[in-house]
Amino acid sequence: MIPEDNSVESVKVREQIIREFYHEWKEKNPSQRRFNLSLKEYINIRMVSIIETSEHAAKSYLSTLAVLQLDAILVGAKKVSIKKAKVGNKNQ
Repeated sequence: MIPEDNSVESVKVREQIIREFYHEWKEKNPSQRRFNLSLKEYINIRMVSIIETSEHAAKSYLSTLAVLQLDAILVGAKKVSIKKAKVGNKNQ
């Protein structure tokens, strides 16, 4: 069960749930990518994204639920715009 309140303990529990989900997801998807139907190409998942996402998404119950829908989001996402990457930012 995913805790819904925003206590420090609940955030830690949600963070652990997200990390366990990603760990299982990586075992099922060793290439760490999913094919996107709209783009007709693969979306790659980077480890830095997983750590950052688990720390941020755990702060909110609804964000945690969204992360747990990773496969559906990656497969069904649609491109609505393109933004230029920040200059000098290797994480973009």
